[in-house]
Order: sequence, then structure tokens, then C-alpha cells
Amino acid sequence: MSKILEKFNELLEKGEKFENIVENIILNYSSINNNDLIYKIKKEISLKFSVDLMHIHLIGSSHTGFSKTFVKKEGEDYDFCIIDSKVFQKYLLKVDIKEISKNKLQKFYFNLKNGKIHYHYINVSLKNEIVKIMEEIRISLKIEKEISVCIYISEEAFVKNISSFLEEMWINKEKIGRVTIESLPKLGGIL
Repeated sequence: MSKILEKFNELLEKGEKFENIVENIILNYSSINNNDLIYKIKKEISLKFSVDLMHIHLIGSSHTGFSKTFVKKEGEDYDFCIIDSKVFQKYLLKVDIKEISKNKLQKFYFNLKNGKIHYHYINVSLKNEIVKIMEEIRISLKIEKEISVCIYISEEAFVKNISSFLEEMWINKEKIGRVTIESLPKLGGIL
């Protein structure tokens, strides 16, 4: 089991809140491996997005060594986030809502109210701009894995988003194999 997954489980056993676990594991630890490469990617993201290096974090299984279902897993890609209000504002002003499909628009607004810009839920031209930047970094550093980035308005928004996601995934993992009792349907206004 990866050291970070062991740490995750240790913190859970101690009763730590998911917010504290995210701060400790994501913001405190660099990566399970490839720290020199991660630094180079972060440095390139820093230059391309005009943001301080410390505002860029590797997240996901390439960072932690475990999947969103808490199974040991080598990351298939490099998922980064930028936590910076100025970068958030710059990219938010580039969003063209008229170009976003109705399905993606709901997810865009959901993320926006939570202080997040996810490149999957923005207009195609802006998504292509971000993907192009990440692809240039990937090619220049001769990396086989894809690189992606999401942008958060603040550390608080980041911690709340990731901790809520991990908590939901943890609860779903714990329910596997258990019987779930669903509420009874309304019967003529009785229930």
C-alpha cells in the first residue's frame, strides 16, 4: 500500500475531518514519485499561467498513488490545479457561456459556485486554449501521460471541493456490499 494511502487511512482512523486530510495530503505532500518531473511540470505551468509555483498542486492518483475508490493505483495522467484568484478571474472572464452546452452549463455553474473552473465544463475555444498549453508542456518535457489543470479561486474552495469529493467517494466505497434501505413511496398522502 502506498505511504500516502496509509497516511490517509491513519488520519481517518484518528477521526480527522476530510478537510484536514486534504490539507495534509494534497497541500503538504509533493508526490508519491517523480518529484523532479513534477517540479518541471509545475515550473512550466507557473510560467504559462503567470502564477507562483506554490499555487500549483498535483492532485489525483499520480499524486497520491491511489484511485478515487481508494485502491492503490499508478496515475494514468497528471492532474494539476492552480489555486489563485487572479488566474481564476482571468479565465472566468474568458468563459463564453453562449458556447457551452446546456448539460455542461449546469456543471459549469455548479463548479463556479464552488470556486472552481474545470476545463471539461467551459466553452470549447477556451478548453482548447488550456489543452494546447498543457500539450505544449507535455511535448516540451517529453512526457507520455496527459496533463490537465483546473483552477480554484482560493485554498478554501480547493479544500472544500476535494474533501467533499473524497468524502462522497469514501461513503460510496463503504456502501459497496451493504444493503441500502430506501424510503417507502408516498401512499395517498400518509407518508
